[in-house]
Amino acid sequence: MKLNKLAILALSISLAFTSCSNDDDSTVTVEPILEYVNGIIITEEGNFTNGTGAISFVSNDLEYVENTVFENVNEETLGNLVQSMAFDGSLGYIIENGSNALKVVNRYTFQAITTISSGLDNPRYMTVVNGKGYITNWGDGNDETDDYVAVLDLNTNTFVSQIPVAFGPEAIVSLNDNIYVAHQGGFTQNNQLTVINAVSDEVITTLTVGDVPNSLQIDESDTLWVLCGGNPNHTANETDGALYKINTSTNTITSSITFDEGLHPSNLYYDTNNLYYGLSGDVYKMSSAESTLPEIAEFSVSNLYDFSVRGNQLFALDHNVYSSETSYLKVFSLDTNSEIKSIDLGPFAGEVYFNN
Repeated sequence: MKLNKLAILALSISLAFTSCSNDDDSTVTVEPILEYVNGIIITEEGNFTNGTGAISFVSNDLEYVENTVFENVNEETLGNLVQSMAFDGSLGYIIENGSNALKVVNRYTFQAITTISSGLDNPRYMTVVNGKGYITNWGDGNDETDDYVAVLDLNTNTFVSQIPVAFGPEAIVSLNDNIYVAHQGGFTQNNQLTVINAVSDEVITTLTVGDVPNSLQIDESDTLWVLCGGNPNHTANETDGALYKINTSTNTITSSITFDEGLHPSNLYYDTNNLYYGLSGDVYKMSSAESTLPEIAEFSVSNLYDFSVRGNQLFALDHNVYSSETSYLKVFSLDTNSEIKSIDLGPFAGEVYFNN
């Protein structure tokens, strides 16, 4: 059901959305909400060919579910391949990879503010530092010379510069005045970590890590963790996964742990002194103080795509990346390592964020 939130407010119509979630496949009817706060935001890439991504919202108590939030609020669809989101204060930035666009919304009402459709070329992820947004761009995935980080002035919503970087910039995080970019690779692979100074907007150093660095996480001690998946695509040149520890004061590699032969981990997440990562549909947990990898998984997700952790719960996205019309948000208790909720989402859910 597609509803305009302002119309709901003006007319005070009593309507209901239906949650498409529950372990027993029953439905829960709830009153519509006017603000998307105290809940979970899920970006959905959508089908590659039909040009429409989406946003879903799930309340923290897991009882309220609304799919196609942006469409419901604004009476228009999102563009092709919603890759990710970033946040700054009350604003949300929705990156449309296939449409080469950035939609700016109020993160609590999802009312559209503006669309930025220039300065981007195959955009991927964004971080915010000192009033500027930094967005990784692949350019042409087959061209290893046209990749860059776009710098967006968040006050004017205009791009002010491009920072040329090595090919395949993907995950990006920031700490103080430093920005860290993992170069996973476009349609090939890379093994670089670029450090950018957010004051000068210049590259200050580049580190060589394992092949296909896919995740970046910063812990409470300001250590940067880099998970590398290794290259599983060409048997003759296959490399294994690895976990790197980076000292952000000196921007140097402190240590690394290599996974066993043939293992290709992904989706690193840090929460409360613990690291979580995915491997072949399993989720593993290790203390950030450990120097060896765990041997036993915490639990399994049939088609694990990505996940986030908050407190004693893990929120996993479950779908077949090649054929899924429906994705699922699987919520697990980290106290019992058991699934406590399964929620139906739109096609190809990609990222989980917490909106409080």
